Amino acid sequence: MADPVVTATPYNPLLTYQFRIQLLDPPGDPTPEQLEATRTTLPGTNAGRVGAADIGAAPMGFVAGVRRVSGLTLTVAASETWEGGNSLHRYANPHRAVWEPILLEQGISTDTSLQDWAEAGVRFLRTGTVDPAQPVKRNVLLGVFTNAGDLVPRLRYVIFNAWVSKYQAIPRLDAMADEVALLSVELTHHGWRRDPPPDLFDTPD
Repeated sequence: MADPVVTATPYNPLLTYQFRIQLLDPPGDPTPEQLEATRTTLPGTNAGRVGAADIGAAPMGFVAGVRRVSGLTLTVAASETWEGGNSLHRYANPHRAVWEPILLEQGISTDTSLQDWAEAGVRFLRTGTVDPAQPVKRNVLLGVFTNAGDLVPRLRYVIFNAWVSKYQAIPRLDAMADEVALLSVELTHHGWRRDPPPDLFDTPD
């Protein structure tokens, strides 16, 4: 009797330069249709291979030209108590979760997705109203890919109810340097979670 075929799960580290950012609205859990949209091959990409430098167009909320994304960081503070008669150690329990702001850096180009999002917050402060076409709070999808031409992200994170709390339209300019101009936005949010993409190792028809 032949041994059963075992499908190995790859555990190789992912190359962090292969990622894609997508803005969703309105806030709340992303719909199945929105999550399914991450399976779409973008124009100008090589068999679904995507990354900071590959994206030429930004359909369905995809943000073109994002060069860097800061780490997703969660810090849980401890609640400490001491017991009478015990001076050797304290009792510590989880108390409060702090979701650190996330920084996105984008090469200055004709894609104004992040700039429009930042301006939506300023418009809300001035008028007290929110334009449905330019919401202040959005969900953000972060998909991480390998360099093997994936159509589906190997890792996907959903960042909930994010809004632009800091916006740098243009960096410090230096005529003596040879650098790419990057705008940056800092996102304050209500937390994030990891969502395993559907059919992780299957190729869409």
